[in-house]
Amino acid sequence: MLGTQAGGHVAVSSSRAIDAGRGVTEAFRRRLDALSGSLPAEDIALIGSQAGALQTCRAGVDICREGDLSSRARVIVDGWAGRAQLLPNGRRQIVLLLLPGDAVCLHSRGSALTSCSITALTIVKTAHLGSVRDTRPDSGLQRALRLEELQHERLLLNHLLRLGCLAAPQRLAHLLLELRDRLKAVGLATDTRVPMPITQECLADHLGLSIVHVNRTMKQLRGMGLVDVEPGQVLLRDPEELIEFCDYEPVAVDAPNPALSQAHVDSPGGRATLSMRTL
Repeated sequence: MLGTQAGGHVAVSSSRAIDAGRGVTEAFRRRLDALSGSLPAEDIALIGSQAGALQTCRAGVDICREGDLSSRARVIVDGWAGRAQLLPNGRRQIVLLLLPGDAVCLHSRGSALTSCSITALTIVKTAHLGSVRDTRPDSGLQRALRLEELQHERLLLNHLLRLGCLAAPQRLAHLLLELRDRLKAVGLATDTRVPMPITQECLADHLGLSIVHVNRTMKQLRGMGLVDVEPGQVLLRDPEELIEFCDYEPVAVDAPNPALSQAHVDSPGGRATLSMRTL
């Protein structure tokens, strides 16, 4: 079993205000560093000073609802969430997994990402980001925040590639490698160990497969000697062979991305264009 969800859909509960500080937002700082290079010291200090009270959401609770532009910007401190859309029949498609260090409810009004709800897939702790998005438009922090939005869009393109071009075993392998790279960027994974706190149901909703198919596919990768599964994590037994197996090309999240660095971002309204190589 890859992970178990806390049961029940309960309301979001807020803890009393605490000194979130740098420790709470460290993963967020690392995420922005990975996109834009080292942030200026004053921006790092601002992130720490603006971090507010922690909120805890149980699995299944919406952190931000579809089309809601009023929710305050937050950063995931612990746990996993997903950008998802629901069909009238109740079926769910998770279009993007959100990990510690990812910002939520931060995207600009014109972004298509606001059309998705953000749902906690595990117990999720988030910290309020205060007025970080109200800093001057030409600051290093604002540039990093806009680059993060572009990076999420690029991850969505990567996911379209998985769904459209890869068979189930390659699809799962490709996702595991991408998760490894994203989590390594914030110090939460190694070359061969990938935390996996979500259930096979969540993986199925993300990969467009049934739960039975996800289970069968994971067993297939294990039988090929590519992965092992332990409680709460997946071990990549031969990362290089896994990369070759699914033709994985990393989305650059653990080092400054030259393509992203050349992004042209218009005024603070948030419209942006990105020059990047074909996936």
